[in-house]
Amino acid sequence: MGLTWSAATPIEGTGCARPRLLSLGPGRPTLMSGGRMCWADETGLFVWLNPSGMPGTKWERYSLSYAHNQHWTGPDSYKFDERINGSTFFETQAYTSLMQVGDMEAVVTYNLFYEPSNGRDGCYTANNSKVSPCSTGFSMRLTLKHDDDAESEWSPLKGLPTLPKPHHSWLSWAPLFRDPTSAVTQDLVRITGSCSVYACFGDRHSCDLPNKPCQNDTAGRAAVEACVALAKPHNATIAINFSPWYCAYKRDEALSDPTNDSPKAKEQEAAEIALWKTNLGKIKLWLEGRAAVSAVLVDSERFECAPKPTGECGHLYATTCHARPRC
Repeated sequence: MGLTWSAATPIEGTGCARPRLLSLGPGRPTLMSGGRMCWADETGLFVWLNPSGMPGTKWERYSLSYAHNQHWTGPDSYKFDERINGSTFFETQAYTSLMQVGDMEAVVTYNLFYEPSNGRDGCYTANNSKVSPCSTGFSMRLTLKHDDDAESEWSPLKGLPTLPKPHHSWLSWAPLFRDPTSAVTQDLVRITGSCSVYACFGDRHSCDLPNKPCQNDTAGRAAVEACVALAKPHNATIAINFSPWYCAYKRDEALSDPTNDSPKAKEQEAAEIALWKTNLGKIKLWLEGRAAVSAVLVDSERFECAPKPTGECGHLYATTCHARPRC
């Protein structure tokens, strides 16, 4: 717990009564609502916006009372007046609530006192007599729109520095690297200097497709093209992921044991190595020299690899070196 916490930083321009915080989701903005800014000698009613939702990002402050007055079409008695900006009159309790109601939308609730008195809210007179009714509650829908229409989504990684050397990822069947337009993916490749391609084309479970384990070439080539597009602007390299003894063996658990030396198991082992060799060759062909492969990450859950590869690991190593002569 807490190992990934960043250092605490103050949120400049805030410090209100009973603030309410709302995240619109991973990689999306964070909202905060509140008011009664005693430290600034103003009562007020505000909404703050953190565009990235990340610590260290500057928060933008918006006047909720101003927006209320701009859009209110009812009687003027339900509008805020100059007292909302004072330091002695409480024209609102400044107790708010925030609720997400759409992808980039939220509703904020707040109140307006009818007749606030000096130093007191609108439910008490100057001589401490209670007034009822004294207040009306309101709700306002907030819709956020990114200034950059070209960016398809918000990225929680935006602004993080590039690492000094490539950091490769094991993200085999995850779709993360399949969309080169994703702002999150672009930032991840920029930061890590690496993009992952899974050599079991389609996804890990395409091994179950009848007679075509992991050979969805359309999906495989699309994944390679996506990584090429992601790697080029960031001078990143490619990491090839593979899970041997899961693909050609997927439908027969007994034969997925690499210690099984039966003739049938050896036949399946040959099929597994052949699948790896074929798909590795296709990746090399599709890359056409447009991006470098700097890592091959093999899931050895089914067997152990010694420092000097032998046995099944040796077969995989030799096959990999055959396709990538730099071994």
